[in-house]
Amino acid sequence: MSRQNVVLSQNTSFFDLENDSENIGNPDIANSDPSILTIANLSWTVGYFEMNGDNPLVPKSLGSYDDYNYLVEDNLLYFNEDSTYQSFVGAYALVPVTNGYLEYKYDARIKAGHPDAVQFYSIICNPSDGKRIAGTPYTGCTIRDRPGYLDTGFNTIRLNFSIPDLTEVYLSFLYPDYHISNWEVTLWIQNLEVYTDTPTPINTELHPISDLTSLDWTATSLTADLWGNPLTPVAGEEFTHSINESHLYFAETAGGTGGADVWAGLYTLIPLDKDYFCYSYEYRADSRIYSSMLLDPDTMKRIPSHIGVTNVGQTNTTWQYAEFNMTNLSSYDEVLLFIAFYDESGINNGLYYWVRNLQVSYQFGFDDTPPLISGPDDLFTEVGSVGNYINWTLQDDNPANYTIYRNDVELTFDTWIIDEIISVNVDYLISGVYNYTIVVFDTYGNKALDTVILTVYLSLDSDPPLITGPDDFTVESGTVGNFINWTVMDDNPDLYEIYRNDYLLDSDAWDSSENISINIDYLADGIHNYTIVVYDTFGNYAKDTVLVTVIAYFESSYPFAILTILVLGICIISTVTRRKRKKEV
Repeated sequence: MSRQNVVLSQNTSFFDLENDSENIGNPDIANSDPSILTIANLSWTVGYFEMNGDNPLVPKSLGSYDDYNYLVEDNLLYFNEDSTYQSFVGAYALVPVTNGYLEYKYDARIKAGHPDAVQFYSIICNPSDGKRIAGTPYTGCTIRDRPGYLDTGFNTIRLNFSIPDLTEVYLSFLYPDYHISNWEVTLWIQNLEVYTDTPTPINTELHPISDLTSLDWTATSLTADLWGNPLTPVAGEEFTHSINESHLYFAETAGGTGGADVWAGLYTLIPLDKDYFCYSYEYRADSRIYSSMLLDPDTMKRIPSHIGVTNVGQTNTTWQYAEFNMTNLSSYDEVLLFIAFYDESGINNGLYYWVRNLQVSYQFGFDDTPPLISGPDDLFTEVGSVGNYINWTLQDDNPANYTIYRNDVELTFDTWIIDEIISVNVDYLISGVYNYTIVVFDTYGNKALDTVILTVYLSLDSDPPLITGPDDFTVESGTVGNFINWTVMDDNPDLYEIYRNDYLLDSDAWDSSENISINIDYLADGIHNYTIVVYDTFGNYAKDTVLVTVIAYFESSYPFAILTILVLGICIISTVTRRKRKKEV
């Protein structure tokens, strides 16, 4: 693991920090998906930042790092107060904005020695001046959500919102210290994923969208208490609201919602069967401050582990997406989910807030593993043939839904179960090439896809290509201009491969009735196996092998030398015989 900018006190070891962070999930540190940026492949700037109202990320002289410890790891940002000061502390990195949208998620935990200091922010800032971009949400445990507890535990936040005028922004994670005292604030950020492909609001990836009319909603105005006390109803409730199957809507009327400094909105009871749950929704508001929060149904106090989303600044006029995975709920059998806007004045500012596509999962778990899809290779069919299917087998412990597309047009959307075989009939298509893609989601938003290319022909070709090649032959070592020539024929040519002694020499596309040649000069003495394998577009193939024997020059001349010696020998014997006969006479 790489380590950057590590400053630790003498009494703190990285082993202690790593254990204390209570790492959750199954993060893939070596993430190979180019459309996802993580802590490891972003460049982080650590430092102090001025507190400046709605634009808190104004760079401040960094000074000394003696006041805090920090750690930047492959999968972890860590900050710990070590002295006394009044500033924001944290880190920021430059991230891209794709087509006017930014989407990211992370796990966060904040703890401190005093409840007033259990706060942190994730803030989006303009790289040109370092200031917060108006209309983008704060996320985290904000100053208006002081829970009255010392530790939030880890929670997961995912956001999707529009930034139409920029192509890159600063993504920052900060905690504020408004106090001279050292309250030992500690912040962890881990499992960060910034999505650099075009994000879309997530409606059905996690789990089915709730029918909002099936939930029992209560409209109310509650005090905006900052100290962990019960949120008590405020008389007046001067706002209107409406509920249909997909949308919640509430708006300020008359002279303000019950006066100043109240939360006005709707809440509903969420039963729990585990100590965690997940909820998500899309929202749009014309309100300076709005948020979601969890309340204890018995005491009406904010639940300490809750980390919410809050917008502070200019109003937002586009749909945005927020997702929260809440932990540390073992003390609760049920909670109140409260979605509201904040009225900080006693006058009618015309505030309103929409929420749609609310999703609630009672089986939330930290599952980062996408579904497994087993599908066929690319397929070929003949026009008019029937009984042709593409079959995919889907596997995941938490199945949700799938969509099948043909050439980017949606054919089917449905839910699926574990180990289900999903089939799509591909009969009665005209000739051509078709792209069939299945996109599969589990209940935690993990996605997998598989594509099958289907080629439909007027006549299905089952005949392999025809190869005409030479017989085995012999060449002399050192001679040049030696080739093996093959003629290959097929109505649907595709690729060929040439091997020498099982080593691939050449591969290329070929045309029908093409002559394919390979030079065989400068080979070592011996026997060489040349094999050509020829494929057509239907996957049919043929091959031909030629054995080339390379011999040295003196070996090729050896028979002539033997013949010469025999002739000379016969001549010598004949001469000797004649001489002997002459002597006898």
